[in-house]
Amino acid sequence: ETSYWGNVKPEDIEIKKLLSSLYMETNRYDLAVKTLPITNDKNGSGDPEVSWLRGRALFSNGSRDEGLLSLKEAVDRRPENHLYALQLARAYIIEGKREQAISLLNSIPESVGSQRDILLVLASVLGKTKEAGEAELKNLLSKYPNDSGLHSAAAMLIQKVGELDLAA
Repeated sequence: ETSYWGNVKPEDIEIKKLLSSLYMETNRYDLAVKTLPITNDKNGSGDPEVSWLRGRALFSNGSRDEGLLSLKEAVDRRPENHLYALQLARAYIIEGKREQAISLLNSIPESVGSQRDILLVLASVLGKTKEAGEAELKNLLSKYPNDSGLHSAAAMLIQKVGELDLAA
């Protein structure tokens, strides 16, 4: 049977994922959530991309607890997918879950790049006093002495808050 979509039936999950992505690009998170399946096979055989998309849409639409759970499910199913992990780390930071964000970010290889570095710097200092933030930042930089991206991210943050001597 052929439909308007050609050889793909409209109920096909790939079409739903694409449509959900389109809705998110146009800030229509409620429609993105409605497009995706409500449940994603909990025995581990479900599609992690559905969990990731659903988590992003739910989190952006204000259902943050449910969104975090769905994002975590995607990371648990595909731990090697750094895009999923970075999205979950951002969500943890937004929710003030620093320790979970730091733990997750430390599990991502340094080679992933600037997003990891910037998020790690932010998670390390947000919500802390100036002195505690500086101490945490120095500790982080000593932990990764050869990570130039991390050092650059830290220097940009330090410069933004006006500590030019420390940034050097």
